[in-house]
Amino acid sequence: MMEVAVQEQVRVFELRAELQNNHHIFPGQFMFLIKHRCSWDPNSYMFGFNLERLSSPNSIQQLVCEAVFSTKQIFEETNVKSLTNSISKYLVDNYSFGLETITEPDSPKVLIVVDVNQAWVFGKMGCQVYKRGWFDNGEAGVDEEGILMRLTCSLELRSGFLMMLVPVPGLGSFEACDRGGETLVADGSTCAICLEGLSNGTCVKTPCSHAFHGRCIARWVWRKKSCPMCRNIYM
Repeated sequence: MMEVAVQEQVRVFELRAELQNNHHIFPGQFMFLIKHRCSWDPNSYMFGFNLERLSSPNSIQQLVCEAVFSTKQIFEETNVKSLTNSISKYLVDNYSFGLETITEPDSPKVLIVVDVNQAWVFGKMGCQVYKRGWFDNGEAGVDEEGILMRLTCSLELRSGFLMMLVPVPGLGSFEACDRGGETLVADGSTCAICLEGLSNGTCVKTPCSHAFHGRCIARWVWRKKSCPMCRNIYM
């Protein structure tokens, strides 16, 4: 018998919270939603951290590893390593964490929600069945209202607070400028955020057809949630 633990999705939110003066929460929060085959509803596990821990890819990987261990639900070392690597890579590649994206003093609070399917299976055949979706039954993950309810309970917030989640789009939601070898930016084009030149290997195209450096737009959407050119909202 072996443990199977697979990352299903990672969602990143800006956490907007107005709390009582005597209630402090970490500016960064991990929420792991771990679902077992025999449970209808995933169990949630929280891990708080300071935003300085998102300052480099190495520190991000160490942070994620500690967060996975903190759940006390993932037992096999290979699964801990696999989850750590996949979650870390996703955060760096899609949100440019590790590049001073949100480590300034006035940076917003961050909530990172990780959905994990976990099961104990017998042999390779069990793993193959699992990967075909045998354990998740095709059900959708916990929605934003459910995430807020779990967050409220985990942080023991009782009264005198206001909290909301704002989804932050990752670079994966934008179109790469070098898609299929096709040229999507004209020669001499510049990024409207940093005013430096664009090239197909470094930029992405937004749904409103404007091109920016991937790192630049990843930092921008944390604060504006809209296109720097036309103000089209990305949610």
